[in-house]
Amino acid sequence: MPIIAIHDYRNFFPSPKELPSQDKLLEKIHIAQYLDKTEDFYHLNLTSTQKALMDLSYITKLDDPDLKGIAWAGLGAIHTFNGDYRSAYAAFHLALDQTVTDDVQAYRLLELSNLIRKLGYRKEAEHILKTALELTDKEKLVWRIKTYLGLCYKHNKPYKALGILKDSEKHYRDENDYIRLSCTVRHIGQVYSRLKDYQKAHAVLNEALGIAEQHQLTKHSNEATNDLGWLMILQKKYDQARTIFNKLLERDLPPYHLSLALQNLGYLEFECKNYRKSITYHSQSLRLTSRYGMLDMLIEDYYKLGLCHEKLGEVGLADHFYSLGYQETEKDVALRLPLLGYRKTLLDNYLRFLRDNQQTTAIELDDEIFHFALGKTLKEIRNIFHTHYLNLHISRSKSAAELCRKIGIDTKTYFTYQKRLGLRRGVKRKTALDRNIHFKRYLESLARLSWREANKQFESDMLAYLLKAYQNNKKRLAQDLGISYIYIIKLTN
Repeated sequence: MPIIAIHDYRNFFPSPKELPSQDKLLEKIHIAQYLDKTEDFYHLNLTSTQKALMDLSYITKLDDPDLKGIAWAGLGAIHTFNGDYRSAYAAFHLALDQTVTDDVQAYRLLELSNLIRKLGYRKEAEHILKTALELTDKEKLVWRIKTYLGLCYKHNKPYKALGILKDSEKHYRDENDYIRLSCTVRHIGQVYSRLKDYQKAHAVLNEALGIAEQHQLTKHSNEATNDLGWLMILQKKYDQARTIFNKLLERDLPPYHLSLALQNLGYLEFECKNYRKSITYHSQSLRLTSRYGMLDMLIEDYYKLGLCHEKLGEVGLADHFYSLGYQETEKDVALRLPLLGYRKTLLDNYLRFLRDNQQTTAIELDDEIFHFALGKTLKEIRNIFHTHYLNLHISRSKSAAELCRKIGIDTKTYFTYQKRLGLRRGVKRKTALDRNIHFKRYLESLARLSWREANKQFESDMLAYLLKAYQNNKKRLAQDLGISYIYIIKLTN
């Protein structure tokens, strides 16, 4: 995605055809997240009174554009934090509908940049943040924007991230802003962890924990403790990590921190090959991640549960959890969201799992997949398959050239099929097969194959099904497919 001018920033995400209701956008948010966000508004000097913003659902109904813009952007930020990018999109659409002052605009861009960064567009997020800096001179907001700039570089330019974050640390230390100081020091510790400077990471994270505990910042104490536990996992000090997370579970944790601790214990036990214990922790986490719409973590739970059951040879249960994660991931694909993190990991592993287990009773190739082919000619069947196969790749490719590289065809061939089948980017005619989860899962199992390989595999599987349906009567099958008997012999031998 190219860097775009600020007046075009809605092009970063697709316009939903129908926005979810306000109640829908509010229903899975935990009260602790509301409180954190309203504290944030007040702290950044975006409003003169803290009490007025305690109920975001009320604020979103007011006629004040600035307050509504702040509230909807805040809700977008909460959904971004939870990994529910579909709801985040909707909230930011509503936030961006408001005509606001420059300071509020800077805040909206600050929160929007976090969504863009989490979707993998770091350069674009950097561009948005630099634009936000030009809009405001509110000191606290300026430093928050600078800190977010540091986070943009945390994964790909860690030393640049350290320079920016250390500047923020100095500012917050000079201002005695212990809330921001603890958070910023913790981010610095995370960067050292990524650099595998574990000794320095341990010292910095302990400092963040000390600041949080000294100033009774419970949320920040939980997060620093979690990061220390994760640091132990990175160093394969599993007993120490297990002790840290078990002590963390003794606290009265809000849903996000509780789920995070459970997932880290699940990860730890998986690494130790204690798959039953890992299943126990991820199952407990799943109840929270599904209830509160924490989709990043929900998909991780589905993936880990599928993988653990697969390791134990429980193919049916593995397919159950993989397929639930796939269904969530598919909703993101429909919005043309880039698949990163556990979304991509789950999809890649599920496709591998489907290929490895196609002949098991749990996911047997059956009527649910190929029933559509009955009564159609071979040409019609091929056109249906080509339409769905190419639409799948169109939804996941930024351009025709990228699509052609993925499936190994030239652009002339692609445009021939595009014209013949009436395919258009962003326009997809719904068919009955779009609602057939079995066919969609089968199609996914072919997605990583080349055009030639996918067609060969599909025709082999489809003809095997039809031969069974026709009781191996090849003459009758050839007649219904509209091809010669010699050709059906060639295809099925």
